[in-house]
Amino acid sequence: MSPFSTGNVVLMATPTVLSATMEHCASWPARHNKSYKGAEALVGSPLGIKDLPVNQLRYEAGVKVIRRFLDYSMTHEIEQVQSFSGQEVPDSQGGWQKEWVGIPDSTIERAADLVADHLRTYRADGDLVKLVGGEKWWRVRGHPLEAEWLEPKDYTERVKQTSRAHTSTSTNSSGGRGSSRRMSWHGFEHLLHRAHKPVKDGSGGEVCGDRVLFYVHGGAFFFSSVNLHRYQIQKHAKKCGARAFTPNYRLAPQYPFPCALLDTLAAYLYLIDPPPESSQAPVPPSSIIMMGDSAGANVIIALLVTLRETGTPMPAAANLVSAWCDLTHSMPSINEWGGGDHIINVGFHFKPSLAWPPIPGDGISYTDENGKEQELNEQIHQYCTNTLLTHPLVSIVNAGSLGGLCPLYFSAGGAELLRDEIIYLAHKAANPTQFPPSSHTLKEYPHLAAQVDKYPPTHVVLQVFEGACHVAPTLAWTRTARLIFRGGANFNIWAYKHAAKKKIDASPQGIHDALVEELASPPRSATSEAFQDLPPAIATNMERAASSPAMTSSSSSSSAPEMKEHQRYLVVEGTAPKWAGGTILAERVSAHGVISAFEPASQVAALDPALREIIGYIRPGGPILNWITKRREWDARWPRELAHFRQIREADWARASASGFLTRSLQGESPPRCALAALSDPELAHKVARSVDAPQGKGKHAVALWAALAEGEVPHHRRKEKRRRGKKRGGEAEATTEEDARASSEGASTEDEPATDPPPHDMPHHRPPLQVVVA
Repeated sequence: MSPFSTGNVVLMATPTVLSATMEHCASWPARHNKSYKGAEALVGSPLGIKDLPVNQLRYEAGVKVIRRFLDYSMTHEIEQVQSFSGQEVPDSQGGWQKEWVGIPDSTIERAADLVADHLRTYRADGDLVKLVGGEKWWRVRGHPLEAEWLEPKDYTERVKQTSRAHTSTSTNSSGGRGSSRRMSWHGFEHLLHRAHKPVKDGSGGEVCGDRVLFYVHGGAFFFSSVNLHRYQIQKHAKKCGARAFTPNYRLAPQYPFPCALLDTLAAYLYLIDPPPESSQAPVPPSSIIMMGDSAGANVIIALLVTLRETGTPMPAAANLVSAWCDLTHSMPSINEWGGGDHIINVGFHFKPSLAWPPIPGDGISYTDENGKEQELNEQIHQYCTNTLLTHPLVSIVNAGSLGGLCPLYFSAGGAELLRDEIIYLAHKAANPTQFPPSSHTLKEYPHLAAQVDKYPPTHVVLQVFEGACHVAPTLAWTRTARLIFRGGANFNIWAYKHAAKKKIDASPQGIHDALVEELASPPRSATSEAFQDLPPAIATNMERAASSPAMTSSSSSSSAPEMKEHQRYLVVEGTAPKWAGGTILAERVSAHGVISAFEPASQVAALDPALREIIGYIRPGGPILNWITKRREWDARWPRELAHFRQIREADWARASASGFLTRSLQGESPPRCALAALSDPELAHKVARSVDAPQGKGKHAVALWAALAEGEVPHHRRKEKRRRGKKRGGEAEATTEEDARASSEGASTEDEPATDPPPHDMPHHRPPLQVVVA
């Protein structure tokens, strides 16, 4: 098998790029011929060709390359994929600096105690051994926990300078008699001492208070890294005028649930309440927005629930991109047309190795295609054992309530296979009593019943981007990705400003009351017949949207020219979401940025009442059978390797069970069989953990090239912005095209300091070999 290196990845991707280009060019006449009735069949999408972003070659090729990469990666060992995606990546942009910091052991221990206390509530007897395998094994780590600060050069000083200037201006404007003289002097003094350009967000506003974007990267819980996601994180932070703090949490299967939850909670506690001996100054929770994509969004929601239940202060808001929140794959969209997405519905399977697949154990029952009960002892997901697939902190759709959280922003792709669970989760948060857990969940976790009406509804913004794939910002050079960046920036900027101007009580009720006070609106009108099937909070919002001039077809191509003047385009303004007395604002965004209201609930598959009792549980047929079929295929493809590594792990498991596992102090516990802590031989543990604790892949230049492509839209955007400004100087008062109008809202966010190399101490941290650490 060829190694997972830059050269082989490029060789793998090149034919895909060429074939995608040829197919795109060959189908161009048909796709752009309005009289051609079969144009929509060219992509096989039920949405129709005009609702999809595939008219952009860069997008179509990008989706196919990612899909090909995932297929290619599964023919290699999981350790190779982890090493490739976890290596250091050369910087491709100046003006930003980064610094790795270590999270103190005392903070990790505090976080571990909070996680343990919360996990105990999921069993009447509080037995963590029966729930997750014990209380200590998930505190074992092969390297100290670190996080990365990523911020524009001189960010803190620039923000403080702007804050002082705003404070001075505010003081002078209300200074009474003699204030004009003082205003003149302070304004002159400000000009003399202004050493830096102010930090601006995507709306063009100056940032005068610290803004921190707490980002948890995705990667199906088992691959990717801060390094690989840095270009996305930087764009999100830049759009909202923030600096980013990204924990380098432990990855599965070596560190399964609840390891990621522990690490992210520890990183958050380090921000808001660092130990006295730390050099880190406390960051107010109101200055923090949590953000994550895919698996990272899952961890963020689990973290917010943990904060709520343990009484820990909430952040200002959370931004969730393509959240993967149902590991049972119980929603309809996972089995529907997948030609517009790059993720797969058969699970992630890899060439057998020491790390994956683990030896059989922790089985569950399922119903096969013949209706018979079968036992499945092979672990399905890398993130957790099969017995934990339905746990409310793993499959978040099973949560007792998502009420009482900080404001949430959900973005989903209209063509991604996970869209139904995202839509469902958004509505569950905004209407906790309308979307309670199923009877299956309440039977397994009966204490959740008390949570359903315990907390007030969470304010939610949901935007579904038509035709977009899973985590479309990965393709940051495309129009669709730019739209998602804008939507997220809109919400983030508003949330920062809202939290800064309100003295918010960080309790669930306090957050809700502050939003109700700010967004108070006239009493609801009677709900029209068209919206009678919706819960009241949703109905009010949908009725408002449908009756407004902004209401258009969900298609991006309106057939009525006179409607164009009423269409709303997605631009970065940072204004408050128009909840109109409800708790959810649900919208669709076309491939060209046109915003339209969501359809009634009766037309939304994810909100079908018939699904309520099967959500969050492995149902007969569907994804589970797809996974089993693929697993059998992979086992038959590498039978000798499977038998060889299984023999090694089985022998080690027998020794580990008798000796207290890796640390020799875990007697009485039962770690997941895939976990690093479940091993006995230290040398074997070193081999298993090296790909996540000290990755040394051979593809950093390929990854850097991808990041550089992601930034390729910036020069193009600047050229358009320069032309637009030139037209204004020539006498044109407004942008001449809709694209220019949308681009103008982002002009301020593309201003950078002159490119400079980061100082040596800001280079990524070089990790030493495996060092077993127990918090």
